[in-house]
Amino acid sequence: MRAVLAACCLFAVYLLFRSADSKAPGAAAPPPPPEADADEQTSSNSGTCVDIKEEDICVSWKAANYCLSSTYTKENCANTCNVC
Repeated sequence: MRAVLAACCLFAVYLLFRSADSKAPGAAAPPPPPEADADEQTSSNSGTCVDIKEEDICVSWKAANYCLSSTYTKENCANTCNVC
């Protein structure tokens, strides 16, 4: 009986630590940028060397390598992605 109780307690502790790890800051990947045609503001600001989006969003997209693969990111985070 004690072995069953101990096993249940260990399993509960395991679940507690497992759920805490998934909520750790910085553990989740940044959300992907939207498609280029989703934002009409992009076309009016193309060619400028400023970040249209917030700096923390641009930095997280750059860290996730969206500067290389996403036209939307290149146009909206030109300064962070070093497009200029």
